[in-house]
Amino acid sequence: MRATVFHEPGRVTVEDRALPSPGPGELRLRVAAASLCASDVRVYRGEKHAAAGVVPGHEVAGVVDALGEGVTGIAEGDRVV
Repeated sequence: MRATVFHEPGRVTVEDRALPSPGPGELRLRVAAASLCASDVRVYRGEKHAAAGVVPGHEVAGVVDALGEGVTGIAEGDRVV
């Protein structure tokens, strides 16, 4: 998968990353759309701290493509926002 990665204020890269498998109680989304929010912009500007290597864009919409153990109430193929 490709990911935009924050390294330090004002510096981002686009990197290839391994596709993670969901752990217990987790699911994985195939992201169809993502958005940056004000907190992402503050990290980019250096106004808010984030560890190097963080991937921004926690506001997403997509399709569930994998479920971890114990996940109930949602199924692969479900669309989520």
